[in-house]
Amino acid sequence: MRFLSRLLILASLLISPAYAQTPNYTTSVTLAKLLSGGGVVPNATICATAADVYGNPVSVSAPNWGLIIPSRPMCSTVTAGLLAPLSIPDANHTNATSPIFYNFAIQVLSSTNIPQGPPIIFKAVPNVSGTTYPLDSYAPAASASVAPSSALSQGAGVPGKCTGPSIFLSNISPVAYTCLNGSYSPLSPLNYQGSYSAATSYGVGAIVQNGGASYISLLPNNLANNPATNSTNWGLVAAAGAPGPAGVASLPALSAIRTRGQLTSNLFNPATVTAASYISTATGVIGTNAGTSASDFIPANSGGSMTVTAMFESNGALAGGSFFDQNQTYISAIPFGFTSGGTFTVPSTAAFIRVTVNTTAVATTMVVNGPTLPPGGYQAFGTYPTNIIDSKLSVLPSATAAFAAALPTTANLYNVNTSVPGYVSTADGTIQTSIPGYHSSGFMAANAGGQMTANEALYGNTGSAAGIAYYDGSQHFLSGDSTGYAANVPFTIPIGAVLERVTTKDVGSPDTVTPALMVVNGPTLPPGGYQAFGTYPTNVIDAKTFPLANATDAEGIQQLVESYLPAKRNAFNQATITPNSAIMANGSIGSVTGFFVSAFIQVRPGQQWTLALAPLTSNASYSAIAYFGPTGTYMSSGAALVASIGANYTVTIPTGVTQVRISMDTSLLPTQMFLPGASGSATYIPFLQTPTSMFAAATPPTVALFGDSYQGTYGNLWVPNLIRSLGGTLVYQDANSGRPWNNVFSQFGGDGTGTTTTCAPTGTWELAGCVVGQTLTQALSTASVIVIELGTNDVESETIGSLGDTYAASSLHGYINNAITKILTANPTARLIMVGPSYTAHGTYAQAVTVDTAMQQECNAAGIPYLSLLLTSGINATNLAAMTQSDEIHWSNAAFTNRYGPELAKFISQFLP
Repeated sequence: MRFLSRLLILASLLISPAYAQTPNYTTSVTLAKLLSGGGVVPNATICATAADVYGNPVSVSAPNWGLIIPSRPMCSTVTAGLLAPLSIPDANHTNATSPIFYNFAIQVLSSTNIPQGPPIIFKAVPNVSGTTYPLDSYAPAASASVAPSSALSQGAGVPGKCTGPSIFLSNISPVAYTCLNGSYSPLSPLNYQGSYSAATSYGVGAIVQNGGASYISLLPNNLANNPATNSTNWGLVAAAGAPGPAGVASLPALSAIRTRGQLTSNLFNPATVTAASYISTATGVIGTNAGTSASDFIPANSGGSMTVTAMFESNGALAGGSFFDQNQTYISAIPFGFTSGGTFTVPSTAAFIRVTVNTTAVATTMVVNGPTLPPGGYQAFGTYPTNIIDSKLSVLPSATAAFAAALPTTANLYNVNTSVPGYVSTADGTIQTSIPGYHSSGFMAANAGGQMTANEALYGNTGSAAGIAYYDGSQHFLSGDSTGYAANVPFTIPIGAVLERVTTKDVGSPDTVTPALMVVNGPTLPPGGYQAFGTYPTNVIDAKTFPLANATDAEGIQQLVESYLPAKRNAFNQATITPNSAIMANGSIGSVTGFFVSAFIQVRPGQQWTLALAPLTSNASYSAIAYFGPTGTYMSSGAALVASIGANYTVTIPTGVTQVRISMDTSLLPTQMFLPGASGSATYIPFLQTPTSMFAAATPPTVALFGDSYQGTYGNLWVPNLIRSLGGTLVYQDANSGRPWNNVFSQFGGDGTGTTTTCAPTGTWELAGCVVGQTLTQALSTASVIVIELGTNDVESETIGSLGDTYAASSLHGYINNAITKILTANPTARLIMVGPSYTAHGTYAQAVTVDTAMQQECNAAGIPYLSLLLTSGINATNLAAMTQSDEIHWSNAAFTNRYGPELAKFISQFLP
């Protein structure tokens, strides 16, 4: 199954609740018709992944029901153009999730013969919530900027065959291909020529604007042929828009559509106001007043500004607007002075606002992030102005900054486990190890256009060009900052930065990593001292009772909840206990000094749970564990409050029980745990955390690698990080320096039909998982992902041949075809992925292109993902010496570690289950 990378038209996409009898916490995505290239896509899979504003996957916790939305896709199938029900968590729960703000990346995976590649739109769909959500109001309409042409297609891998005059555009580099004699041939990088002129002769690949639409020239010497009427010489890139600004001016604008910000949407929802009411500026509560209406909770642009068209204000009645924190607790009043609209500053602690408006103005009120209202007058709740969805608009820097400023500021982004010795170069973003005594962080999410703060000093030195480096979403270096910052001093992130790496001076002896560093979004550190990487303060992930209508709802919801939670987690939250209390015989809460009672903990009938610590004080009249039904009705005692129950006491949840509460001595609070399963934990696990990553794939991949000296000599620089990034294990590796394609199966008789004769490699030959006498089928039997990294040693030595060649032809095509056939025969269910060579001093560029093209053609013919490093590595004649070893063939140590490995991990991960 491959990513659909053609221009997509999603029509009539609506969302409705998945559970009609429960609170609106899930949304069911339905699709009336999926179009591509002007026709219906008959069979496909649509996936939704929780994502940030850039489309990067995020993990979201929903504390009201203990839910964790993992950073992996939730999918359903399309049959005959119709989508089967796809239930995803509601993205707007009025402060019910952490982070509060997240979107969904909508991806389409197709089993039909469509070029592969990442989706080009619907990368970060906001506000997916409510009873219905027409995605058409978010995406450009079919008649606007993304109308496809039958003469134009896009993707990452170039198709092996083509018919008629057509252009294929690469999604991963500015390269176009034209159809000549039944196959695609590469052109020069795309060339925008401005407005069409009948007096100009255009070459193949030239792009012009005409009548609000854009076209690409399909033939050379294209003179005096009007693009609007001549489809033989011109291919339509983007049609003119419906009423509004003109259509696309150049192809790069397509990227802007999928990365646009969230600044200018109207956050005021007229459907959720409370009529005949006002918001108290003194307490934040709702009061009664004819003629005015109170808004619902509106997400606040924390630490930034917001603009309102008008508010009702009364100093005498203390009516107007107010700020609230993440728990929707009143903070302070919005200052008076906005009866005619205006911009106000939002406190950094505010997560929500509520405003009062005249009832007659409800239908025209707007509240937006930032200091200005969007042009064009009133926009409905959740919609975008035409200049945002117009294909000519680049990403607004202020939109990126405003959204980043609204993200939760209390998570520690510094992961000590990904730090490495050396300092971050502010000149090129690489890690330099020439001077000991420093450590560099791994890649961290950057608060673009906003501020970030560290609890310890961040090192900077202009002389050695050391400090903080900023990168785009592909980890490509953008800029550096050698200033250096003292502890608790905020630093400003450049607009456009998606990732960053920081430098710290080692503590103790040299090369000792800083153990308790915190780096957070915003200008201040969270209260309470150090927090471990990825954790949030208790008030953000506070567990609360989730009211359920009946036992049937409880069972279904608990099964869904359990499917998202990690295997071993601590469900006991010491921050939500009721102090000086105990659970009485009837399940009520009584006042008892020295004891505590937990909040309700969600469970499921038939599960086993283990209470880590036994009570210190015994009183059989009280319950240490009490069982409750879905509406909080007491059912029975699970264990008396007596010390004799012992440590790691396991219970099996009875039928009908969906919640439990625990009670015992207050002195046990700091280390008490309530864990799923029949065993405890040797070490303390914080609330809702797990000893292993909760972000790992549902089925960790088992990886097999074939390669040359990029692995055999330099694999230690990137292979372990690749396996760790994929969350998997390496089960087989065969990498030999100097290996060309005709030697890929040297361990298996040359052509892949023999058996292994040695497992004692010499020199730079890397072998793992080797067993003497094993066949290729046996060697690859446990692999779910197989990666072949070859091609560099074929640039000067191989006869290229053509598609259809077999091993007997002694050609590059024949060797690649044989390898693909043998591997998929040995393990037909494994995901085979191929990685080609990058630009090196080995042979000429033209020879490298020939090898790269042959590998890509074989992959396209077999439906195999192919990563062309020749097109995507960024290495060329200009920077070859700087990016490689002295031989100018192998990447430098820093490039292998910081670019080669991450690029492969990013590419491979999109094809994992």
